[in-house]
Parts: sequence; C-alpha cells; structure tokens
Amino acid sequence: FVVTGATSGIGRATTEQLARHGARVIMACRDRDLCVKERRDIVLGTGNKQIYCRQVDLSSYESIRNFVAKLTSGQFFPVISG
Repeated sequence: FVVTGATSGIGRATTEQLARHGARVIMACRDRDLCVKERRDIVLGTGNKQIYCRQVDLSSYESIRNFVAKLTSGQFFPVISG
C-alpha cells in the first residue's frame, strides 16, 4: 500500500491499521525526518517492519514523477533473497 499524509491524522491511522494487519506500506511523505519518527513508533507498536518511508512532495510534478518511476521500477523495497 502507498499512504500519503502518513505522518498525521487519517493517513497515520491508516498506516498503523495496515501495519497491524501485516501489510507492506510505503509512507509517502514530504518531511522525511518526521516520517522516520512516525515509522519507528508504528513499527514498535505493531511489530511490522515492512513499513517504509519514501519522500515525495505532492505539490511538485517532478517529485511525483520521480516517486512513481522508483515505485514502478521496484527501487523502493529491499531485495529479499532465498
């Protein structure tokens, strides 16, 4: 799942609930430092380590294009072997 606004409000609550159900979630956020802090709290609270912070500024088409290019090329997730 990709959740925008994942550091507060409904986006934060959505991310946490998805994590509780074992989902792999990309927290798409403008403020990377805040995202890292919120991710840490979610991982500690849910035990789900498959939560990832990825930076995107939704007011910038270039930022959105870069985000989508990385997402569709598989660059956002660690390689899982064997």
